[in-house]
Amino acid sequence: MRILIHYSGKLRTPFDLPALIAEVSDLCQSLDWKYDYIAPQPGTPLEGLAIHLEKCDPVWFTFLPDGSLFHPLLYQCIKGVEKTEHFETGQAWIGIPTYHAGADDHMQLIKLLRYLSNKYFERFELNDDSKFWETNNEKLCREKFAKMESADSDKRLAKRKFRKKF
Repeated sequence: MRILIHYSGKLRTPFDLPALIAEVSDLCQSLDWKYDYIAPQPGTPLEGLAIHLEKCDPVWFTFLPDGSLFHPLLYQCIKGVEKTEHFETGQAWIGIPTYHAGADDHMQLIKLLRYLSNKYFERFELNDDSKFWETNNEKLCREKFAKMESADSDKRLAKRKFRKKF
């Protein structure tokens, strides 16, 4: 089982992107999170940041020129397709499994997303399997992570027992 977040959004104005990049870079440094700047390339106009939490897929803050969040790998997969709904609506979702990053980094990431959504976004939606986004309840979030850890441990034990039989 996994704990994931899915998010989608659009900046109030694309002109806010340099300020968002500078602020997120500073915050990542203060949290000791690694990150990379993603510069627009010929044929791929995305710009933003990729944040690298330990034991977690990159967290993408990459934007189309109109200010819509967009996953760079999805962009590469569908950029040649005409009339792609994701491009036309700006409603593409980015999904990140955060379970292996741990509850603390998960909650810090959610707090960062909440802060950025209020400061920079005209539209921002987030679905959080731990329910921390919706409740801001650290205890509930930690319980969800503990439950996933217990389920993973049970799976590993079952696999070991199965292997011993054969």
